[in-house]
Amino acid sequence: AEFFAARGVDTLTWDYRGISGSTNSSAADTPAHIHDWGEQDLPVVIDWLRARYPQRRLVIIAHSVGGQLLGMTPATRHAHKLVLIASQSGYWRLWSGWQQLRIGFIWHIIIPVVSRLRGSFPSRWFGLGADLPNGVAREWARWGRDPEYLMGRHRRASVVHYAKIECPLLNVWISDDDIASYAANRKMLTWYPRARITQWDITPTDF
Repeated sequence: AEFFAARGVDTLTWDYRGISGSTNSSAADTPAHIHDWGEQDLPVVIDWLRARYPQRRLVIIAHSVGGQLLGMTPATRHAHKLVLIASQSGYWRLWSGWQQLRIGFIWHIIIPVVSRLRGSFPSRWFGLGADLPNGVAREWARWGRDPEYLMGRHRRASVVHYAKIECPLLNVWISDDDIASYAANRKMLTWYPRARITQWDITPTDF
C-alpha cells in the first residue's frame, strides 16, 4: 500500500469488523461472522471508493482470506481488475503431510474448543494473524472442515456472485508458502469460472 501511495496511486487499506482497528475493545466483544466481511464490509469499502474517486479504475489486491471473500458481494463487479496473492480454499485435505495434520487439528479441535472457552480465537498464538471474534473463527472452521469450503453445505446465498465476476484476475501463488498450497490455491480459482485469469507461479529460488 505504501509503495503504490508513494507513486500517486490512491490506496485504501482497512480492517474487517472485529479485528485490529475495527473493534472497539476486543475481538470477544464483536458479534461478527466471516461472511459479514464479504457480504457487508467489502461492499461498503468498494462503494466508498467509487463515490470518492468516480473516475478512477478500481483494482482490488487481496491476500489469503481476502481472495476467498471477493465473490460474496455484487459490488466486486465494479472492479477493473483483481489481484489475488496467496489465496486459497481452506479445506484441510488440500495440504499434505504435517501441514494437513496441523490445519485439520486447528479446524476440528483448536478453534472450536478455544473459541468456546475464550469467547474469541487468539490467532496470533498459531501464526494465523489477528485475533478473531468467536463467530468469525467458528464459521471459518466449519468451512475448513468441508471439502467445498465456503461453497459447501454452509454456503451462503451470496456465493452466486462469484460466477458473475468477469474482469481480469491475476492469481499469484508462491511455491514455498505452506499456508496456500498449490492444490488449495487452484481449488479457489474454480469459484471464479468467468474471470479472465492470468497465473503467476513464483518460485523464490528463481530470484
